[in-house]
Amino acid sequence: MRRVIPALTVLILAMAALGLVLSCASRGGPPASRPAPEPSGESVGTPPPPPAPGSTPQPSFASVTVVAPSAAPAVYAHHFGVRPTVDTRARPAVMLSPDVDTASFHVAQAELRAGRLPPEAAVRLEEFVAATHTAGPTSSPRTDFELTADWRATPLRPGYQLLRLLIRAPTRAAHREVQVARTADELREAWAAGQDVVFLAAGAVSTDLAKRPAASGGRTSVVGLIGARGDDRGAYDDEALEAMARNLGGEYHARTDLGAAEYAARRLADAGGAAARGVTLRVEFDPAVVRRYRLLGWEGRGLREGHAPPPGALAAGSEVVLLFEVRAEDGAPRLGDLTVGWQPPTGGRRIDRLAIRPAPAQEGGWGTALVAAAVAEKLRGSYWSRHVTWARLRALVADHAAGRSELAAMIDAAAAVDRRPDRFARDLPVAKMGFDALPVVR
Repeated sequence: MRRVIPALTVLILAMAALGLVLSCASRGGPPASRPAPEPSGESVGTPPPPPAPGSTPQPSFASVTVVAPSAAPAVYAHHFGVRPTVDTRARPAVMLSPDVDTASFHVAQAELRAGRLPPEAAVRLEEFVAATHTAGPTSSPRTDFELTADWRATPLRPGYQLLRLLIRAPTRAAHREVQVARTADELREAWAAGQDVVFLAAGAVSTDLAKRPAASGGRTSVVGLIGARGDDRGAYDDEALEAMARNLGGEYHARTDLGAAEYAARRLADAGGAAARGVTLRVEFDPAVVRRYRLLGWEGRGLREGHAPPPGALAAGSEVVLLFEVRAEDGAPRLGDLTVGWQPPTGGRRIDRLAIRPAPAQEGGWGTALVAAAVAEKLRGSYWSRHVTWARLRALVADHAAGRSELAAMIDAAAAVDRRPDRFARDLPVAKMGFDALPVVR
């Protein structure tokens, strides 16, 4: 009996201590003997303790980070990542849905003019190239796609050529009246009538508009007005506007003042209907000629073989620019093939197959594309641009795109505010950077 009583006493004291701890935990605070942690200013509340044995876990939002309004981003965007270098033997083809959007370039311009870097997620390289591309003279009427290719050694990646594919849409389009909608009600009226429409959006749209599925017949392009509310902190929803145009088969552009936005919307409307709908581009390289390649940009437009064609469409005479860094045999006359799948205004499905036979590139269009792509790579913090300084990009403008003052101004503004560290330095210093070593998909 003398042995049982002490053991019982110890058990009772242990249970009492456990009850005290659980009681304190249920009130959301630590035991009195332990000081509460100092608030960090980044979250509200304290992470809850683990549930007691046998109890049902309850949902808690105490540890969710809350961003202060003053720190809210000026632009909301979705990041699709950065394309890798590909071994052609393992993956000879890449497939995508093309567009001629330019909004990302103008969003970045507006952010840099405000003295801050644009969100990396809002930098879409292909839109920088499209915004600075000057279309060539209109050729004779065409009812099919046309391809021009040129290439030249790139000064930014030793051992690689920068291959530019210029893809021209047919010049004949369906004759459809296109409305300009300035309010959500006008937009819904155009949809109800099955009309093609250009929506002039004041920086943001409601969820029901942004996520509306593609309608049969109607095509919606978007022109976003940056800073339309007079409050540039969180007022421009790039992600929603870009998704809206993509879902509804239209183009997406942006401007920083109402007059320019109205003009862009009117030009889109005057262009009439689409010349090609459901367009897919498939570039297949010959592994015997091209050892490795990397498509620059288009991360959010990739397609998989066998998938249904997207709702996207191209206006008559549109020019789509694709840029590839390729390691290929010198003097190769043919690198591969471009296959274009599309639906003409008369209906049905067509396939155009075009050989990729690059000519030596001249300055002008090729040089502008080189610089525009390099600026976008640097702004979005790409691994492939980490060895390139803003000063070198400024020199590239003088060497390859002397007349493009907008690119020079963008580089100067970015250089003044870019204080980002090299996020890859810990794992791979620039001195040991190998373009064929990391990251390569095999």
